[in-house]
Amino acid sequence: MKKQRELNKTLQSIDEKSYWNQNDRLKLKQSILSSIDQQDDKRSHKRTPFVYYGSLITACLFIFILLVPFIQGLDNNDQHASSTWTGNASADGFSFDLISIKEGKDGATVVLQIENKSEYDFIANEIFIKNLDNQVFTDEDRSSWSYQPEDKYVDKSSLLLKTKEREGSFDEIKTGEKVEIEFFVPNQYRSEQYQLMYQSYTIPLEPGRDKVPGRVFHTIDLQNRVITKYEEPGNIGGFARTMIPILFIVGLLFIALRLGKTTQTKVLLVFAIITIATLGHFTKMLLTDDQREIEQEALETLSSPMTDVVHIEMLNSKEALVFYEWGGGTEVFLGSTIVKKTLLGWHSNGGGASQIASEQKYETGYSGLELRGATEYVHLLKGKVLDEAIAEVRVVVDDKELTGNIVEYAERERLWYIVSNNANIDQATVYWLSEDGEIVEQSY
Repeated sequence: MKKQRELNKTLQSIDEKSYWNQNDRLKLKQSILSSIDQQDDKRSHKRTPFVYYGSLITACLFIFILLVPFIQGLDNNDQHASSTWTGNASADGFSFDLISIKEGKDGATVVLQIENKSEYDFIANEIFIKNLDNQVFTDEDRSSWSYQPEDKYVDKSSLLLKTKEREGSFDEIKTGEKVEIEFFVPNQYRSEQYQLMYQSYTIPLEPGRDKVPGRVFHTIDLQNRVITKYEEPGNIGGFARTMIPILFIVGLLFIALRLGKTTQTKVLLVFAIITIATLGHFTKMLLTDDQREIEQEALETLSSPMTDVVHIEMLNSKEALVFYEWGGGTEVFLGSTIVKKTLLGWHSNGGGASQIASEQKYETGYSGLELRGATEYVHLLKGKVLDEAIAEVRVVVDDKELTGNIVEYAERERLWYIVSNNANIDQATVYWLSEDGEIVEQSY
């Protein structure tokens, strides 16, 4: 409309100085307006591809990140499907056959055949029931169908099942061999709270870069007669959780630039979007439960099976020391990691763990926290407290005496730790004391 009014004024001034008829005037006006429209279309076509393709790419990235967990879930389902065997070997070389499941009044008697079709030997084989809520089993929960080895530490939320060998050796399944075992599963441990599991430690016949020892866990579903390799539940991941809102904001910015008719409108829209997004982000960070976010980040970063965060120690407002356990049966590990707060939320660089062994009642493990990004304290001594007589831990380094922290978690489970900036802390002498202050044990 503005251009038409300007054109009418121009033509009117020409009318005052020229002599032409009304038809000529209308033809000239239509020709000029048509030329203006064509120029606008050309400018529009030149500008549209960048905005259009930019918005399209942003939308595709946004949809892709949203679908990542679903795609991973499908991939896991495919792995699980390929891990369901009746005489066929999996990619790891395990071949299972549920020969029979005999239901009884108190539970089911299961006969399982395991064949080794891999280039590994399977050792430390065991069948156990895992409490998925990490609740501790007591001596009252054990019966004639379970056992508790005295020379090994057993995960407190696991029940080891006795196995009877019908064919072959279950202690060690060499490549090309098979074993047939029988075990009993009580009915009270067949609900969704519990998971029947088989675990094995695989040793390659010829170690190499692509062939390393490792622990493999399988779940046994008696109801559906399915045996699958254990996989951690899929999650969206810290990177995806960060990128989704960023891409959403970028998409809004593209839309604002597209819809804004004037430069001033575009600037106002962009400023409003950035301001609202910034305020929303920092408000979310202020209202977020840090403990829950720290635990979630640690669990998403650590890739170990059956991981449980057991204690979180805030070193300062932006750094947390997280202790965790992973595994089941007699293969249980105690580890630690540093989780740091950034502008985008809490972030972890992974962790390190060591196996818990019953013969090491007075365990001392060292970790260099600076490798995990810690700045408050860079050295850590830690261990599992397995002796009930221990009431206090003291550490002597460079003629200075320090007191360790003892943390109780779950039911009667304890660990100890001390953080320090002393570079010689790994050479310290550790004293484990009773309630009376007597030295129960010491390490050098």
